Amino acid sequence: MSDRATDTSIWDGARQQEFPANGEPRVPGQKLLVTFEIAKVLVEERELEVMLPRFLSCLIETLDAADAGSIWLHDPADDKLVTHGAQGYDLATLQQLRLAPGEGMVGKVFESGHAQVYPTAEATEAAMSNLTPPDRELFERATIGVRRPLSAICVPLAADQTVLGVLALLNLRRAGGFRPDDEVFLTHVADLI
Repeated sequence: MSDRATDTSIWDGARQQEFPANGEPRVPGQKLLVTFEIAKVLVEERELEVMLPRFLSCLIETLDAADAGSIWLHDPADDKLVTHGAQGYDLATLQQLRLAPGEGMVGKVFESGHAQVYPTAEATEAAMSNLTPPDRELFERATIGVRRPLSAICVPLAADQTVLGVLALLNLRRAGGFRPDDEVFLTHVADLI
């Protein structure tokens, strides 16, 4: 008898993907289908103002914990991160924010070049503790009164080993947070951009 016939770890892993610990069944291959949809958006849309909201909508619809998302790009002229697309925010207010590398969750991920999950409200608050008072006020206005994200995930956007920006998703209203497989998925998605 071959090892393949007795090795059930592959099937056990598939069952865990289909029926995670919380007991809610997931659609098998859902993230793969979303990856194709995202690739389609990236190929079809030529204008950033149209592409980014569609891209973020796909992610927010796919990830149970995500309520809001934004894409931040580094502006080398003043060494600040500026949002170039958002869903679930007051975009006009969010676009007023100009974060320094190392400032807030987005700035920290930009500076480190590594994805980061902030699993609790306390973790998000700690990561955002160095926002300047004006930036904190703008963020609170942009999230339409929700002062503290319940959890968050930020993934660097890079090309040729250079970090160009950050994809940020926030959980503002729902119980439960981002899972480790969300970080893996979003890291692969960020590679498409």
